[in-house]
Amino acid sequence: MAVRIARTRVMRTWTCVMIAIATLLAGSPATAVPLSWSSSVIDAEAGASVGRHTSLVIAQNGTAYVSYLDESAGLVKLATSVAGGWLIEVVDSPGFVRGDTSLALDSSGNLHLVYFNALSSMVRYGTRRAAGGPWNLSDIDRGLDEGHNRLAVDRFGVVHLVYVSDNGTLRYARRTTGFWTREIVDPFVLLARYASIAVDGNGRPHLAYYGNGRLRYAFRSGGFWSTEVVDLRDFVGWFASIGTDPSGEPHIAYYDSIRRSLNYAVRSGTAWSTEVVDAAGDAGWDVSLLVDRDGVSHISYYARISADLRYATGQPGGWDIQVADEPGVVGWSSSVALDPAGLPRITYFDWSVGSLKYAVGQPALGARTVGATSVAGTSAVVIGEVTALGPYASANASFQWRRVGEPTWRETAPVSISTPGTFQASLEGLLPGARYEYRAVVEAGGLSVYGLALTFATPAPPPINLPLFLLVFAVTAVASAGIAAFVVLWFRRR
Repeated sequence: MAVRIARTRVMRTWTCVMIAIATLLAGSPATAVPLSWSSSVIDAEAGASVGRHTSLVIAQNGTAYVSYLDESAGLVKLATSVAGGWLIEVVDSPGFVRGDTSLALDSSGNLHLVYFNALSSMVRYGTRRAAGGPWNLSDIDRGLDEGHNRLAVDRFGVVHLVYVSDNGTLRYARRTTGFWTREIVDPFVLLARYASIAVDGNGRPHLAYYGNGRLRYAFRSGGFWSTEVVDLRDFVGWFASIGTDPSGEPHIAYYDSIRRSLNYAVRSGTAWSTEVVDAAGDAGWDVSLLVDRDGVSHISYYARISADLRYATGQPGGWDIQVADEPGVVGWSSSVALDPAGLPRITYFDWSVGSLKYAVGQPALGARTVGATSVAGTSAVVIGEVTALGPYASANASFQWRRVGEPTWRETAPVSISTPGTFQASLEGLLPGARYEYRAVVEAGGLSVYGLALTFATPAPPPINLPLFLLVFAVTAVASAGIAAFVVLWFRRR
């Protein structure tokens, strides 16, 4: 029998203090752009439950798509962002739907969706063109009534799906040229849960799931599946969400029901390392993980005791944790994505009012190091950008710089910036043939943010051509001696 833990709301006193302490215990805070969060309602109906099991994707043109369940009406819905609001459509007609929805885009912007139809007990797949039009729906296989299923589309356009069958086994399906092939992934797990999938740059699927009481990982290569236990402790691995970094290594965010914390695991070679990301307020429910092209992780999740939606970003060893929304009981069924500017967007269910919500993170204060120009032997011009001022009317912008290997930063004189834009400074007194590093700094209201550290090298003086130097020296010496002899002889004759 499945055990369900009720989610409750208590007073949020000391929530921020708890997060700060938990961050320090988990590791050094990451250097991240501070964000200002705002939220809005996408879909709501009085007295209804709309917005569970969300899945968010954002197209290259900035259009956001959200799949979710309208449990009161038994509908699978899709919300599409349009100018000033959302366009909502019904994907599947009234029925009985349960569990996850999972949405993905292919390289052409076409939509791919999977969900569980409890009336037919089938995992159902749907696809629709980016330009709109009807959904093409089909059944894939018998699934579990809790609906643990996720899909991903690789860069070749192949659709990959992981799901739990009606007998509890973990299965994988792959769609090419309109046909599905299905495989059993782990025959030794009797009742798989919280299945998640990511596909690396080579089109290879990576799976994370909870099975036989532990967090597990499966990898397919050469037509065969290999499985591993990621965390050896029991009752650890709920809400597992997997992503791959640019090198193809898997990362997993998950809930530790023993510590009641959000945990993180990363595989390097054949070894797994794990750490606590957030241990404040029973954090780590309804996890959604995205690893961006720079290898930076973005995690949305729910903290049960404080009943708020949280966002963590960073890399193993350093995390920045923020509360994205907190009034009421908010953050169930979260899904995180990045817009074209790399800023986080989160969809989630607000239990307090039974609605689907959308949280937007905007930079409160931002700095970017642009580059260096006019690099000479002893000078250079460095360029930075104030990307956002947030609530501040102005900010002081400057640069820190030093020769690579020096322990101490030097600083340029700050300039006041009242609108986002570029600024520059001249660096003088540089050494020829040396490499320097520099970064933009923006300060306002006691807050300092830094751009990435970049480097440049001053040109070295041209090398001395020793043979030519000796030849010129010899010719000059001979010529000088000849002139001297001529002068002496001339004076003697006089």
